[in-house]
Amino acid sequence: MLELNTIAEFSRSHCVGICAFLVPMSLLLTMTTMLLVGLDRSPRLIYANICVAILPAIALFLHVATWWSIGVVMLPTFILPVLATMCLATNAYAAIAPQHMRNLLMTISKFSIAKYQQLVAN
Repeated sequence: MLELNTIAEFSRSHCVGICAFLVPMSLLLTMTTMLLVGLDRSPRLIYANICVAILPAIALFLHVATWWSIGVVMLPTFILPVLATMCLATNAYAAIAPQHMRNLLMTISKFSIAKYQQLVAN
């Protein structure tokens, strides 16, 4: 049976590989959630993606907790939880208010297209 100390040591020993997987995966799955909400896909598909998207963010928190447990306090141990929090918050927003998020995404895209057209015209 695996001990918690063994898992924590594995996490710290393979930090670069774990972060190299969890950070892009968290961002990619959160962007996929935003894309599904923006394209007004079925709630079932959106909620399934949200369930998958929160897993790497939670794993990132647990990974950083292994560093905090031994007293390592550095810039990455603060940046990574903020990233995970933003991913969790975005997915929670998509789960709680998908229509509001869709309207916000449409407003941002219309504004961006208008600004882009202004730049191209000049």
